[in-house]
Amino acid sequence: MIPLMPDPTPNDLAAISHIRQALEAAENAADADAAATHLTDDAVLMVPDFPVQVGKPACLAFLRDVMGWLSEQFHRQIAYVSDEVTITSDRAVDRGSFAFTVEPKSGGALSRTTGKYLWLLRRESGGAWKVEKLIISRDEDGDSREVQPVKGQPRWYARPVFYVADLGRALQFYVDTLGFVKHWHEGDGTGTVCQVNRSDCEIILCQHATRRDKARLFIELNVAGLAELRQQVRERSIPTQDVWWGYDSLQIDDPDGNELIFPVENINA
Repeated sequence: MIPLMPDPTPNDLAAISHIRQALEAAENAADADAAATHLTDDAVLMVPDFPVQVGKPACLAFLRDVMGWLSEQFHRQIAYVSDEVTITSDRAVDRGSFAFTVEPKSGGALSRTTGKYLWLLRRESGGAWKVEKLIISRDEDGDSREVQPVKGQPRWYARPVFYVADLGRALQFYVDTLGFVKHWHEGDGTGTVCQVNRSDCEIILCQHATRRDKARLFIELNVAGLAELRQQVRERSIPTQDVWWGYDSLQIDDPDGNELIFPVENINA
């Protein structure tokens, strides 16, 4: 008789989601050492155009080299979107897609590349999940293109600023409850302004003694992202509201009353 494997726990799914977001943040910050903390000692890295890297030291050396010259020459941002996470005992698979933009710091066109990823994870003896194999493929005929700027028209890039009364409380909500990753924090982590990221969503949190402005941010999710959010809402008992903005939407308020609005196709699905 084949023994039944235990169902994955919410903590397992949250841990794997956190690893994905942490690797994304480390890549965007060109922080190879931060990325390597999530690899097993026998990790294997397979990416297009480069030899296979075997073992954590080799992977770290490769990441330092590639991230180093990329950050010197380009502005680069990547986002990973998971399509499926499966867990069997102490092994897990995270499968999804990615997209990154690259813009030469010396000037030139912005380009966008998409691809697929397959990460194999292992639960270590201490209980922590780590990635043991990272397999990356690039979409050769997909959404890989040069994005031409409009002549005479600057590009705009927006990030909302949410005013909060207590930055520590706000960080606990966004990071621990909603699964964001802290991207930067002024004053080497002691200041009153920081940024939290989750995939393409970036929010600046600003602690202010008197301002109590409330902001509203619309966040569009794909099917996998919405399913993951619904799961978090259920498992972490996150308060929500059903609201209407021309379509059914899910509203989550942060501790300071700032509103996150998620359009949904069927809020009761």
